[in-house]
Amino acid sequence: MRKGVIKAVVLLAVFLITVAATGLFSYKNNTDMTSEMAPATLPVVYLQQGDARINRLYGYTSEMDGTGMRDTITPLEKDLSLPVVIKTYENEIEEVNYEVRTMDMERLIENGKEEDFSKTNGEVEFTLQFQNILEEETEYVLVLTVQYSGKQAYYYTRIARESNYFVAESLEFVSDFHEQTFEKENSESLATYLEPDNMSDNATLQKVTIHSSLRQVNWADFEGERLEMPVPSIKEMGDSYNAIVLQYVLTSAGENGEVEYYNVEEYYRVRYDQAIGRMYLLNYERTMNQIFRGENGTVTRNRLMLGVRSSDVEYTANEKGNIIAFVQEGELWSYNSDNNHLSQIYSFRSPEGISDRENHMGHQIQIMKIDEPGSMDFVVYGYMNRGNHEGQTGINVFHYDSVGNTIEEILFIPYDKSSEMLKAEWGKLFYVSDGNVFYLLAEDVLYRIDLDVRETQRVIEGLNPGRFAVSEDGRYIAWQEGEDADRAEALKIMDLEEEETRTINGGGDEFLRPIGFVESDFVYGLARAEDVITDAAGNTRFPMYRVTIVDKDSQAVKDYQKEGFYVSKAYVDRDTIFLDREIRTEAGYESVEQDTIKNQQIESSRKIAIETSQSEKKQSQVQIVLGDGKMESAKRLQITVPKEIALTEKRNVKLDTGKGHENYCVYSGGRILLSTSSLTEAIVLADQNMGVVIGQEQKYIWRRGRKSVQPMIGAGEVDIAGVSESSASRCLTYLLRTEEINIDVDDLIARGETPKQILTEALNGRKVMDLTGCSVEQVLYYINLNMPVFAMVNNEALLIVGYDEHNILLYQPELNVVRKMGRQDSNAMFEEAGNIFLGYIE
Repeated sequence: MRKGVIKAVVLLAVFLITVAATGLFSYKNNTDMTSEMAPATLPVVYLQQGDARINRLYGYTSEMDGTGMRDTITPLEKDLSLPVVIKTYENEIEEVNYEVRTMDMERLIENGKEEDFSKTNGEVEFTLQFQNILEEETEYVLVLTVQYSGKQAYYYTRIARESNYFVAESLEFVSDFHEQTFEKENSESLATYLEPDNMSDNATLQKVTIHSSLRQVNWADFEGERLEMPVPSIKEMGDSYNAIVLQYVLTSAGENGEVEYYNVEEYYRVRYDQAIGRMYLLNYERTMNQIFRGENGTVTRNRLMLGVRSSDVEYTANEKGNIIAFVQEGELWSYNSDNNHLSQIYSFRSPEGISDRENHMGHQIQIMKIDEPGSMDFVVYGYMNRGNHEGQTGINVFHYDSVGNTIEEILFIPYDKSSEMLKAEWGKLFYVSDGNVFYLLAEDVLYRIDLDVRETQRVIEGLNPGRFAVSEDGRYIAWQEGEDADRAEALKIMDLEEEETRTINGGGDEFLRPIGFVESDFVYGLARAEDVITDAAGNTRFPMYRVTIVDKDSQAVKDYQKEGFYVSKAYVDRDTIFLDREIRTEAGYESVEQDTIKNQQIESSRKIAIETSQSEKKQSQVQIVLGDGKMESAKRLQITVPKEIALTEKRNVKLDTGKGHENYCVYSGGRILLSTSSLTEAIVLADQNMGVVIGQEQKYIWRRGRKSVQPMIGAGEVDIAGVSESSASRCLTYLLRTEEINIDVDDLIARGETPKQILTEALNGRKVMDLTGCSVEQVLYYINLNMPVFAMVNNEALLIVGYDEHNILLYQPELNVVRKMGRQDSNAMFEEAGNIFLGYIE
């Protein structure tokens, strides 16, 4: 009996010691398995224009595709030199290699190495000297490879020889304008450059433009100080205008004396008139967004103040509505209203202050889903400022565990172009299902990636823009069946959560086109087969006689159809469907007033609301309202920052997407506003935003600036011997002979070829473009390049062959002469005929 007791005591002691040892071991393991994000380490490169430091460049840890690295452009000095400064951040700079390449990266123009540096105050300086083989008015890619502390990083910018661009004058003007906005008593001269109107919102500091009041431009009653002086970034330069961006951080005292931080960006588009020595401000936009810090804000039971920022808040709440996750200035936060607990879930910024490397806004965050306790999946995509993937562009999938207060990297997909290109080409669909599957739309392919084993599968291919639609939460995708986008007889809809696909079929005499989603409801348009026609220029019209909304079971919930009206274009914005409408006349289709379909039920059912409030100092501020709880007095938040789970293996997956369809990118202020396969859509948006359209390999497809006069292109007539009286034949013959091409156009037309097909075959090496839908003023850009534009008016062809300040020069084939037509009359004529144009470019 005594031996049994002793044995039991010994076994119990061994058990307790084992448990204690296991717990201690587990504790040590858990401690070692989590850590804070690694700090930023890469040097930062600055270039110089005269005495001004410009174009701050951030480094990449691997070589990138230079054709997708279009950000800044740097003018060279007259002697083709370029001063360079590297902020070392305690790194040892060993050598710098450089390459100058053509914009398509195909041809190496020049290369070299720098080893002799001037070192002072944590910076090294040197000057690159280029050879006199760089052509004027030609852009090149400059790649700097910096060897530092046994590592290397790559830096990219465009360079060009300045040719009457007046960049120095533009930089001086921008600097003076910027300074005067902070000098309220001495800023009257700014009024000379402003264009205030009644449409501007002069009650918000979040966005101020050239149309705002002088008081708004002068910061109204807001008192802020710059943390550092801004470094200008030149985004575009040329003889028509220069586009310059300033980015800086403002500090201000909060209501309780705490320090508040604001990211500010100013965009200038300026032109210098040498003849009169005057600078023109063509556009000015300033955005201001508060860096959320939690401790600076106050919260009531159901209101969380975000401060000065856009009201377009990226947020997701759990089903109960007591926990909400939101994104602000590149950071992900979560707030629990039950315990007044705030978590800064993901941020590149350290708590010590605002560093230019950590504050670089080259990334975005998208919340995938959130459960009842507040755990969530989210995606960080773009340029990685610090951490495991510092200096890389890519897509990071993370899981946040609210119970353990940890975040874990689940997947990283590297990308070899800029963050702007990533957003444009790969940022259209992200979705993480409950089955731990990540869906990504990259180029024109929908990928399925199993997050447990990181296996990749192509689910849908050929998803060209305009042929598919994605729901706002990414769960549903719809696409056309068939090869012809204008004659699709069926649509497929896939639920990525359930991995189920259903089909919507049209009747035998109608074709379908996807429009978009309102939550889980799918919107599509129908056009009668007899109405879908291809005109003489080779363009197809798709007038939709009906727009239908179906639920997730494909049951129709609403039909929009009005006798005599057609929908030429439709799109979804939040809970509203916008319908661009037209009517049919004897001359063709004529645009009429836009119509809308609004879903009031969704608005009324939401538990979360975004509202604004006004204060004297900050003016309009944004706040999140949770539920319908009664207001309570303000109280302090409890703030936590989760730890990162250290990985024992890399979780990278590389996608081999290859070359997809050609897209056109609209750049304005250095950002891509749109990536689309529709050139017309790109040109219209670029014109509205004073931007440029860029095609493959960084080629300019359209620019807003042009000469005021373009003399007549060609001889003014064509030798019509052997050419029929067909207007299309004569116009095509005239156009091709300006390019010294002689072919029998009549024979090609007799074979059934369209003007677009004939030009594509004949103009070998040039790009023929359908410009239908553009205005006359927009297509004059191509006339400015000395290239005629083919047009159709009531099934008869015309050629635009020049212009002056008041007239358009038109080749009239029936008379075989070029005549002038007033700008206003020609605009009206082409618009009434549907603005049908074909152009081309080198």
